[in-house]
This record gives sequence, structure tokens and C-alpha cells, in this order.
Amino acid sequence: MLSFYLPFRDSTFYYTKAGLGKRWLICLHGYGENAETFSFLNSFLENEYTIVAIDAPFHGKTTWLQHNEAFTPAMLLAIIAEIVGSSSEKISIIGYSMGGRMALKLLLTDPERIDKLVLVAPDGLKFNFWHWLGTQTFIGNKIFKYTMLKNPLLFKLVQYIGKIGLVNGGVVKFAEQYLQDVGARKMLYKRWITMRKFAPERNLLPIIVEKFGIDIRMLFGKNDQIIKAKNGVALANKLPKLVRVWQIKAGHQLLKEKHIATFMELFFT
Repeated sequence: MLSFYLPFRDSTFYYTKAGLGKRWLICLHGYGENAETFSFLNSFLENEYTIVAIDAPFHGKTTWLQHNEAFTPAMLLAIIAEIVGSSSEKISIIGYSMGGRMALKLLLTDPERIDKLVLVAPDGLKFNFWHWLGTQTFIGNKIFKYTMLKNPLLFKLVQYIGKIGLVNGGVVKFAEQYLQDVGARKMLYKRWITMRKFAPERNLLPIIVEKFGIDIRMLFGKNDQIIKAKNGVALANKLPKLVRVWQIKAGHQLLKEKHIATFMELFFT
């Protein structure tokens, strides 16, 4: 596996590259993760694909210096074109969690570029009121910024409502990981605001998928308390010839070598 740094505007994007296959596979990681998350796939896919994994802004080794500017789908497509060497070359995408939301938005932005989507516990299939409020509205953003940068009470509130059963354990676990520490809260704010343009229009998704005949495979963990399979199943029920869903006995962390047999099914059946 090789690693590279790609200058883009005033920033620098880090990505890895592996495989010698004729088809391009773009890997988009989850929140708080990085390009290396997908490295376990390299030896299994390297003959079929050239595998590129990109660190998102404020993740991994990417340096994002446009602090007041949103990272957009058009920017990501330009970065992919620079790596691939063409803005018209067909690509497949695997997106995990946050990366699934990014992949869905790329599909809606430039469906003619997309050959296949493999979505692993993907965010973006369900409307998230709090994410929308904090990133897409003026007042909501002000409240979000204050609670992330100034006031730690949100963490205590999530803990409390978790104890009385109003939110599931996955939300509480997320809060413990990303809201307890002030540095983690600041980073969460930066990441969510920077990535705010990757909000897929769910009402358009079945229309675009059917119109362009996009092949979509989705993998969910049956025990995942963060991303539920039912939203993927709903899309598959609308488009059974194009969308397929796999469910395995696991939680949210699905990018593991022990699940490689399932990933081979996702890519090759």
C-alpha cells in the first residue's frame, strides 16, 4: 500500500493507494477514523480494483486550512478526478457510517460517475433532526456551537436521558466518546460544520438510483444501536433489482477482517 499527499487549494489531502485492478474503488471512512480503516480489504480486492482511501477534513493526516469554508461534494469529486486522472472515469465507492452519507451525496451529485455503491452501516438514509438543526440552520448552529465549545451540560443531559431510557446505548456511548472532553467537542463541531454539505436528499435517492441503474449493496449489523437496517431495507423494497441488503450478527464496527467473507459477497455476487 502506498501513501500520498495531494495539495488542494490551501489544504493537503492524505490518501492511500493499493491494488492493480482496472476498476477504481474509492473508500470513504467513518467519523473519527481514517484511510487505513479499509486496509484489510486490499489483499482481497487488489486484483479487481485499484483501491484509494482518502482522509476527510479534520481526520487522519489530511490538513484542512479553509476553516470557515465547507468541504463540498464538488471538491471531493475534483480530488477523486485528480487521483484517478479523469473526471469521467467510472468509480465504485465503499462508504462506512459518515462515509456512507458522503457516498450517497456523491451519487446524487454526479450519478453518471458511479458504477457501484457499497454502503456499510451508512449514515444519511434517515433524517437526523439534531444534525440538521446544528448544521443546516442559523439558530441551530449557534446553539450547537455554544454547547460544543462553551457548555458541557449536553453531555450530562445525554447521560441522564440514557439512564431513563429515552435514548439507546449507542447514543450514550457516542456521547461518552465525543462529548465528555472539550477537545473532542471542539473537533466534533469542526467536523460536522465542515462536512455539512454532505446531506443527501433522501426523497431523490430512489429516483436517481432507478434512473441511472446504480448497483447498491448495503451491510448492517443486527446489533447496531447507531445505524438501523430498516432504512436500507425500505430502499431495497422500493428498488429490489438494484438495492440489496446484508445483515450480520455484529454491532456498528463492521470494518473488520473477520467479516471478509461477507465483504466478498458484497463485491462479487
